[in-house]
Amino acid sequence: MAGKTPKKPKQTVSLAEMADWFGITERRVQQLAKEQVIKKDSRGQYDLYESVRGYIAFLKDEIDDTGVDPNIKDSLKKEKIRLTKARADLTEMEAKEKTGELISSEEVEANLIELFSNIRAYFLSIPTRLAPLIYEQDSIEAIKKITKEEIHKALKEISSAKIKITSSHKSS
Repeated sequence: MAGKTPKKPKQTVSLAEMADWFGITERRVQQLAKEQVIKKDSRGQYDLYESVRGYIAFLKDEIDDTGVDPNIKDSLKKEKIRLTKARADLTEMEAKEKTGELISSEEVEANLIELFSNIRAYFLSIPTRLAPLIYEQDSIEAIKKITKEEIHKALKEISSAKIKITSSHKSS
């Protein structure tokens, strides 16, 4: 009896059961069957014994090739991809900053503070400029006209305000 090999049990399972057994997705089971790692008997049925043996051999090969668990290897690969993308994004941002296509948030904030300070000062000076003109008027309509013209003048000046980019990274 020592020379006889044990008889392997013949049991088939569905795609869903195989995925559950291995803790992988059904799609991954199908991929492994296509790669002939897992033994597919008939439509949607998998030979449990042969598939377990095949999957164990597959995992051993994966670990032997790298010395790293395949799940960890996938995680490391994802992290390398993420890091590479982050470096590429940073390089692209630095290039855009040097050409003036991108400015820092600090520079935007400084420009907005200056712009809003100028708007505030302009509007606060309107009464001083209008008082002598309005004082000489004898009708509400004339006062409205002068006030409206001054507001339009202020809005025109605001809309034509220029933002200064003083980035020291701009190329010469």
